[in-house]
Amino acid sequence: MGKPVLFIVEDEQIVAEDLKETLIDLGFTVAGIEKSGEVAIERVSETHPDLVLMDIHLAGTMDGIETAGHIRTHFEIPVIYLTAYADNELIERAKITEPYGYILKPYIERELNSVIEMALYKHSVDKKIKEHERTIRALINATPDAMLLLDNDEIVLGANETMAKRLNRKSDDLLHLTINDLLQSGSITVRMAEEERFARSGKPVHFIEEVKGRWFENNLYPIFDSQGAVIKIAIYSHDITAMKEAEHEREQLNIQLSKEREDLLRLTTAFDGMDDCVVITNSSGQIDYANASFEKRFGYTQTEFRGKHFSELQSPENQFVMSKEKFINDTKMVWTGNFSAQSKFGVKFPTTLKSTPIKKDKSTISRVFVLREQF
Repeated sequence: MGKPVLFIVEDEQIVAEDLKETLIDLGFTVAGIEKSGEVAIERVSETHPDLVLMDIHLAGTMDGIETAGHIRTHFEIPVIYLTAYADNELIERAKITEPYGYILKPYIERELNSVIEMALYKHSVDKKIKEHERTIRALINATPDAMLLLDNDEIVLGANETMAKRLNRKSDDLLHLTINDLLQSGSITVRMAEEERFARSGKPVHFIEEVKGRWFENNLYPIFDSQGAVIKIAIYSHDITAMKEAEHEREQLNIQLSKEREDLLRLTTAFDGMDDCVVITNSSGQIDYANASFEKRFGYTQTEFRGKHFSELQSPENQFVMSKEKFINDTKMVWTGNFSAQSKFGVKFPTTLKSTPIKKDKSTISRVFVLREQF
């Protein structure tokens, strides 16, 4: 690593030059010296030093505190104040700029070195913390789940963009609001507030709730300090509306399917009570169903006739054309006429045939045949 680069802002030239020499002797590099805040800001933006030594009392329109505030806001460069004296009001103003230390004039070389080294170290740690925070923020904003973090006083410490959008606010606007503020504005439900209180007992909470027509699966996790005390509550809320809608649709389909099964049971019971043979095929002519009279007269079991083509039920001299192509291409609504049938055992017998198509979306999906034996 190279030598740390420092910049001096001091309106007393002799003091500034003496300070420069001291810093060089201590092993630092001095990028420059300026005596006015306005020019110092320009030079700092050009040189981008590792640290700025700033005299609080500067001549000109900008004093050292105002200059330091600008440098901190725009460049994120640490500042150490140089001052011979400072009253309480000045100190309070200086605190706002979050300086990394103070050096009293006349300075002691050892103290000067220590304050600078500590400031550089603290700034490097702060940079790592900020990078870590940015990484965490990027990660929590990458998830589709809404996330909220509350401190021990139920004050919002953080919220990701998903949660902010759900609450119809900006994420920064949520900071420092209390859970009661969110409850009063209708941003969260009473159930959420109650479960958040319960989570402070140290036990995770999981529950599902409906909010304004949408469903959410919520998980609340207590965060503990080194002594085992709950200090924060993390809230994760996953939108499961699509899953709930799919469940509802599946329930409706199951109800419909159950009803269709009941209807089919009644229908097959009615068919099985008929003396005529009843056969149902698919659109190509393969048999899907036949009633009890068919099984008795033709001699086929359910296992045997299922999937068999209807044309296999006719005797060779039959007048009807019953090929697969006939079933697919025939446009007649109803087939009627005499049909010469043949049982499994080769016994031939005459019947009258009537067939009606079952259609869906103007396409034939199956056919129902009724065969009445002629005596």
